[in-house]
Amino acid sequence: MAGHEAADLAKVAPSDSTQEPVVAAPKEVSPAAPAVAPTPAATSTQDAAPKQAPLVFHPALPEDPVMTVNGESVPASRLLRMLLEENFTAGVSNIVLARLLDLELQRTGTALPDSEIDEELLTLVSGAAPGKTLAEIQVEGKLSLKHLRSQARTNRGWKKLFWDSQKIPADQRTEQTNTFIMQFFMKQAVEKYERRVRGSAPEPIAGAAAQIIDRTTGNEIVVGASEALDFLMGLVRNGSMLDAATELSKHIVMEQLMKNAGKSIGDGEPAAWTAQMRADYPGMFGWDQICRLRGTTPEREQERWWRTQAWKRSTGQSLSDEQVDAFLAQHKDFFMGKTKRAAHILVRTRDEVTGLSFTESGQAAALKKIELVQRKLEEGTDFGWLAENYSDDSVTAKGQGRIGQVFKEWGGGLDPVFQKAAWDLESVGQLSAPVKSQFGWHIIRMDEITPPAAKQEPNWKEASFWKSIRDEAETFAMQAWLLGCMKDAKVEIAAPEQLFKLKERSYVEATSVPKD
Repeated sequence: MAGHEAADLAKVAPSDSTQEPVVAAPKEVSPAAPAVAPTPAATSTQDAAPKQAPLVFHPALPEDPVMTVNGESVPASRLLRMLLEENFTAGVSNIVLARLLDLELQRTGTALPDSEIDEELLTLVSGAAPGKTLAEIQVEGKLSLKHLRSQARTNRGWKKLFWDSQKIPADQRTEQTNTFIMQFFMKQAVEKYERRVRGSAPEPIAGAAAQIIDRTTGNEIVVGASEALDFLMGLVRNGSMLDAATELSKHIVMEQLMKNAGKSIGDGEPAAWTAQMRADYPGMFGWDQICRLRGTTPEREQERWWRTQAWKRSTGQSLSDEQVDAFLAQHKDFFMGKTKRAAHILVRTRDEVTGLSFTESGQAAALKKIELVQRKLEEGTDFGWLAENYSDDSVTAKGQGRIGQVFKEWGGGLDPVFQKAAWDLESVGQLSAPVKSQFGWHIIRMDEITPPAAKQEPNWKEASFWKSIRDEAETFAMQAWLLGCMKDAKVEIAAPEQLFKLKERSYVEATSVPKD
């Protein structure tokens, strides 16, 4: 477990404003892996699929209604469960890191004074909210000081263990070499413990999110579902709460359509599918790593699989070979590996910290600013200079707007609207008109187009290719179907203020799940 996982948790907003937030609602992003990584056809049934023990929450989750979908009332508990399940990997991995620290502090007899945690907290705050004091952050309510302090404790605790074990002088602790060595120190430290995380074998005790066992002493810590949820809610931005509610409404609409068709997806089927993917792709380059390279997560891929199954079972439809062939012909460059690089100038239309859209006046100001940038480009002003001086993406602005990652026609974690507009640029140096993504207004420049490396097309009908192509085609078909379903659905979501109150609650009564 690399040390950067602890540092990443302090990021309240994404570092690249073309990408999804660190904690976000699930997206319908089809996998963008090479065609040689097929997705096996789902063959499990409700009866055959193994059932995973449900997460246990102490106290019980709130049941106040947060939306109605076609007249059906939906309780807050469903939204909270979805937020945890769809962000499980990111949330639980960081709690586990914090609990491993507890065991190491106990094992080594190391004290961690509040004064040192306070010092680390100030470092985190300066990065998350430059120029703001703790008092100002508390009043604004945009950041959770409770969880920033928890993160500060984790960060400083691992640093202290490293500094003490290696006898690092105070004036050398920030040197880059020591930062790298600390990664190896942490990796060696956590190998002393067996980590059981829900969804992986062996499983933790029933109802728990994770379980950590000291291989030497047998001491253990159980991370309960309530603790995991409480931790995650400190990271979820207000804007992501609204996004999650919208995604939940889609899920429920599909449930209702399946019910009307006399169909369902068994409780254990999604987990069984994910387990099968992990079995099909074992080792260092396993399923979780493949998802990371695709810009998605195992949880999002599981939800995508669920939605595709919902489409099939609700409608009784599936794609013919001729339809898949047509899809392949239309998107052959994707499967052959064509990639591009781009640069952008961003004018935000939502708050970086909360993820909430600007007010009407803020939206108007953003539109006025992007129109000014466009005029300056038309007058011949250098794109790189404009990016440095006008872009609200602080990371890419330093590089004159250049986005580091290559991208394909879809997939990879970029905002879909941004990605489509960028992909539609057909020549190097070409500029887009202003395009609005979930982050704000962009003007995009095409910087590089790399044709497929393969000189000859493979046999697309070979099973290892055909399954992957069909999987992509089915995802597109499902998305088109769902879009139509949502236009006909009657969805009423609670006022934003009511959803935001869910972030203010405490979900922890006990830090562990009692053993039966």
